[in-house]
Amino acid sequence: MIRANIIALGNCTTRAQKIAALASVIDDIRPGAFESKHVTRQRFKSLIHLLKSEPDIQQILTAAVFEVIENSEIEEWLTDSGLPSSSNFFEEIFGRLRHKILPELFGEDDIQYALSEIFRQPKDFEWVRDIEDEDWVNFLYLFSTTNRRTSIVLFGQLKTSFKILSTRISSLGLEPEIRKRIGEMDDTNAFFLLQGFTDNFLTAIRERKNILEAKAELRSGLMVCGSLLHKVEAGSAETGTSIRQTFLIRKIELMIARIFILIDILDGDDSLNLNRLVAFLKDSIYNINNRHAIREFISQNLEAISYQISEHKSKSGEHYITSTVKEYADFFYESCKGGAIISFVVIIKVFIHHAHFAPLWEAVAFSLNYAIAFILIHITHSTLATKQPAMTASRIAANLDTKNMVVELKELAITIGSTSRSQFISFAGNLVVLFPLTYLLDYLLTWALGYPLVSNEEARQMMSGIHPYKSLSLFYACIAGVFLFIGGVISGYWDNKVVYSKIPDRIRRSKMLKRLMNEDKLDRLASYLDSNLGSIVGNFALGFFLGSAGFIGSITGLPFDIRHITISSGQFSLGLFSLLHEMSWQNYAVCFVGVIGIGFFNFLISFSIAFYVALKSRNISLIDHPEFLSVLFRYMRKFPLDFLIPSKKVRTAEDLE
Repeated sequence: MIRANIIALGNCTTRAQKIAALASVIDDIRPGAFESKHVTRQRFKSLIHLLKSEPDIQQILTAAVFEVIENSEIEEWLTDSGLPSSSNFFEEIFGRLRHKILPELFGEDDIQYALSEIFRQPKDFEWVRDIEDEDWVNFLYLFSTTNRRTSIVLFGQLKTSFKILSTRISSLGLEPEIRKRIGEMDDTNAFFLLQGFTDNFLTAIRERKNILEAKAELRSGLMVCGSLLHKVEAGSAETGTSIRQTFLIRKIELMIARIFILIDILDGDDSLNLNRLVAFLKDSIYNINNRHAIREFISQNLEAISYQISEHKSKSGEHYITSTVKEYADFFYESCKGGAIISFVVIIKVFIHHAHFAPLWEAVAFSLNYAIAFILIHITHSTLATKQPAMTASRIAANLDTKNMVVELKELAITIGSTSRSQFISFAGNLVVLFPLTYLLDYLLTWALGYPLVSNEEARQMMSGIHPYKSLSLFYACIAGVFLFIGGVISGYWDNKVVYSKIPDRIRRSKMLKRLMNEDKLDRLASYLDSNLGSIVGNFALGFFLGSAGFIGSITGLPFDIRHITISSGQFSLGLFSLLHEMSWQNYAVCFVGVIGIGFFNFLISFSIAFYVALKSRNISLIDHPEFLSVLFRYMRKFPLDFLIPSKKVRTAEDLE
């Protein structure tokens, strides 16, 4: 069928007929609904063999492809296809969303129209990508050996596209988000010089002399630009990053890759980098099939900033992982302090409820109560068990960071063991103080006030609210887990922003603040915010997330609320005090199981999301490391107590042999 369809190409006289015939050739290669990828690869190899063994067939196919290209408008394809059409991240998203609803149309003379007709199935990009690059190189090599001169019109479009891309690269490289970072590394800034290199190259082509020298100069300039962008990305661990900076870097890098292809074509030496051309071809077909894709665009551009957020969370996560007996004991003490603070939060929440504020202001009061407590826990270097997962997940993912180190699965298993026992002692420290202290405070306040702090009806509501299967407590615990993750993201974002926006230095230079405090106090404030602003903002936001969830559920009529293990434990203690002789021990046991379940889902959801994002930001998939589970299980069998208490000897990878 492929041979017959190629022969039919020779009988086509119009551009539309040739496009339809080429689409039939692709139809013969495309896999069927139940065919494997292997079948497509074999068909493509058969096509290459056919073209090599029968020169006449090769001549028909290459002639048809070149005629379609030469009779097409290709400028937009080369300068815009697959490249963001705006210089703003959010503007690009809204533009894609608009075109997803009402797609723009290609003109029939546009090469993109031809590609969309030839590769007309929405999933064509999948089998095109699946074919080995080596096979595509062999296929394109047959076209590069064709003795065919580029038409004057096509050559003009190539030069125009080249100039457009070069100008855009220079312009975007001088945007403040890029220029300021490059200026710290390179006083000359290669983006200033790029236009001169471009003009020299075009002059050399026009005059047909010194082409090799001009080409080498231009390629060198582009490589310097790419190197500077790479340094900006690599330095973002110290300088921070932003969505716009990430967006601009990605857009410039795509343009640089595109312009290298045009240089190869325009220099006239009949030598092409076919591997680069294969990458462009695969991307072009993907862009034709997914030119309005939103999810992948967001994923690609948020990868760098999410990596920085995860990095800051990873550094914070080091505090939540214990290795030695002393660290374990210190962590228990810090967790006890956290439990004591939450005890007072639970009591204050009862007083707020008894104040009978309007629903909105009650939600604000609950939120401030939580927020102040979480910030106080941070300031006093106390620990809250559920704050750990979002932080430690990033720390664990850092052990799989292929950007910086070889994957060390044994070290990862040891880190998970350390994290597990740290989480265990954190829960234990919180609850061992929280439960009895809340009970004691309830007893003392009931004695001092002369009436129960919590009525029997309120106590029953508290107990029913944490019941594991007669209420939505476990579902609400999952919602709380999502909020815990978001709080960690906000902390990481602001830690990144402090660095990127140079907030400490701006505080030190603020004329208004200098009038309010002396230089020493101003420096201490700047240093403190440098290390703590992210945690303060994240904790404040988390407090409002947890405090306002119930209000949102009540005004929307949706099953939307939160259950947090420490708050629920305090409410269990209050309910136990008020209903001590009114409920059976079986009911108390079930409610206690509900509290443990709430803690489990708080941990599971926040850890899972944070771990997924941390892996995604590092472009890592645990599927690529199936042996990890065997390493982890071997560690659990050999040293099971390591997951609950620290060993006297710090574990190393050699211990897991």
